[in-house]
Amino acid sequence: MFISMGVFQAHADNTNVVQNLSIQLRGVQPGGPVTNRNTITTGLSPAKIENRDIIKALGLSTSNQFSRSAKLVVVTPLGGGDSAIQVRDGSNQVDVSDYFRHTQLSDSVSGSVSNTVTLRSVNLDYSIQRFSLRDAEGKPALGLHFDVRGFAAERTAARAGNLELEAAGAGDANGSPLILHGEIDIQGDRLEVVPGVSLPPA
Repeated sequence: MFISMGVFQAHADNTNVVQNLSIQLRGVQPGGPVTNRNTITTGLSPAKIENRDIIKALGLSTSNQFSRSAKLVVVTPLGGGDSAIQVRDGSNQVDVSDYFRHTQLSDSVSGSVSNTVTLRSVNLDYSIQRFSLRDAEGKPALGLHFDVRGFAAERTAARAGNLELEAAGAGDANGSPLILHGEIDIQGDRLEVVPGVSLPPA
């Protein structure tokens, strides 16, 4: 007797590296008079762009109501490949990569630091990079945009590279122009296993 066995083509589990994306920009925008004790400043108001401001704008454009605990993360396949930027809010994961652009504008100056006792090493890369928040094609316009560039330091150890970008540039909030400077950081190296998908027999 021959027993017919079902054959499934199993896709191996995928392992991603998940890192936190932190955006902290400060600057000035047009405004009315501001009084601080004996000082009156006219025509200027403080401006800021932080993660919560960006997540709120992304929520309106993607028709999501993100909670205050929502966060921005960068997800990169461990074996290599394109990274994705997501808003994660509990079990809700929304890919917002199309709203961001991250490019290197210069050649890199590279080096490494090695420990002769632990035999661990860290690769160091320095360059000029650009990071921007923009409208996504086919989606409602954001009420917030920025385009900054500056000195970037990348430190790569075992699994992922951490980025610190000290940048300046311009943007707008609801049509009001902004002049900005601050830091954009990508930090962490938490592993996340995504189960593979099994396909039915051919």
